[in-house]
Amino acid sequence: MCSVEGAGHFTTLSRPAQTLQVVRNFIHRLGYDNCLSAVNLAAAPLLPSYAQLLTPNTTRMQADKIVNLPGLTFEIKFNQYSGYLRGSDTHKLHYWLVESQNYASTAPLLLWLNGGPGSSSVWGMLTENGPFRPNKDGKTLYENVYSWNKFANVLYLEAPHNVGYSYSTVANDNAYTDDQTADENYNALKDFFSIYPQYLRREFFVTGESYGGVYVPTLSRRILQGIYTQELPVNFKGIAIGNGKLTTKHQVNSAIFQLYTYGLVGRTEYDALTARCCPGVVDTTKCDFYTPYIYFDYLGNYRAKEGADQWCAQQILNIVNDQIWNSLNDPYNIYQDCYQQPTDNSSTVADVSVSP
Repeated sequence: MCSVEGAGHFTTLSRPAQTLQVVRNFIHRLGYDNCLSAVNLAAAPLLPSYAQLLTPNTTRMQADKIVNLPGLTFEIKFNQYSGYLRGSDTHKLHYWLVESQNYASTAPLLLWLNGGPGSSSVWGMLTENGPFRPNKDGKTLYENVYSWNKFANVLYLEAPHNVGYSYSTVANDNAYTDDQTADENYNALKDFFSIYPQYLRREFFVTGESYGGVYVPTLSRRILQGIYTQELPVNFKGIAIGNGKLTTKHQVNSAIFQLYTYGLVGRTEYDALTARCCPGVVDTTKCDFYTPYIYFDYLGNYRAKEGADQWCAQQILNIVNDQIWNSLNDPYNIYQDCYQQPTDNSSTVADVSVSP
C-alpha cells in the first residue's frame, strides 16, 4: 500500500514519473529514494510518416492541414485546412479553408458566412458551394462540380461563438449582438492572416447569405477601419450578399409583396390590406407594414404593437408568420412545393375577410 503526494485517484495519469519510480523500486526491491537515473526516459523518434506533421517547429498552418478527410469518394488535388481562430479571449471560431482547384497561389481569397443568425458556414460548405457534399448514407462525400473553389480560395468561418464547432470557454455564454459578432469575426480574420500571410495581398472578398445581409456589411465596415489604421492591411475588393436580410423592416415589407406577386397572398386580401393599412400610397411596393403595426421581440418573434390597428397587425402577422413558416411551402425555396405536392383543381390561396 502506498500513496503519491499530489496525485489524485488516477495516480499514473497525474504523477507518471513518481508512480514509475515507486513501482520500479518495489519490483526490484530498491529503496524508495532510488531515482530513475538508470531508466531511459527519452521519447522514441516519430515514424517518418508522422515526423513532418508533428515537430517542435510545427506552425499553426501545418498543424491545421487536413491530411485525411474520411468519406471522400474521389481524389482531391487541393490543400485544405481546419482549426480555430481567436474571436476573443474566450471565443474560439472554427474555420475551414479550401484552396482553389486552379492557380491557388494567385487566386483570390473569398470569405463565406452563412446567416441565421446561428447557421453554420460548414453547412453552407457541405450543401451549397463547397467542393463536396454528403451522400445519403451519411458517411461518404461526393464531388460538387460547381464548387466555388474552382476559381477562389474559400474560407468558411462559423460565427458567432457556439455556432457549429465554434465555442466559448465560459459556461452559459449565450449573449450575442451584431456589433460583437462583427468585432469577433474581424479578430478572427486578423488571426487568420497571421497564420496565412500569403493571402494579405491577394484580392479579398467577403460574401454571405440570409442574415449575412447583416454580417457582411458590419464586418466589412470593421475591415475598412482596419485598413485605414493599417491594423489589417488586406487587399479588400468587395462584398457579395445572396438573398440577404438587411433589416427586419425590409424583410417584412418585401415578404408581403413577394407573396402577393407569386399568388400566395390573394388579390382581395392584398387590396384590403393596402387600402386600410397603407392608405393614400399609390405604389404599394413602398408601403411600410412593419413600423406602425408589429415589432420583433428578443426571442425572434413578430408581435403586434400595443395601440396599433389590430386588424392590420393580425393580417400582417398572418402573412409573415403563418403563410411563410406554417404553410406547405418551403420558406427557403418558394418553388419547391410544386415538385412534392399532388396537383388538383382546388386553390391553395385563401382570402381573408376584407373588414374586421
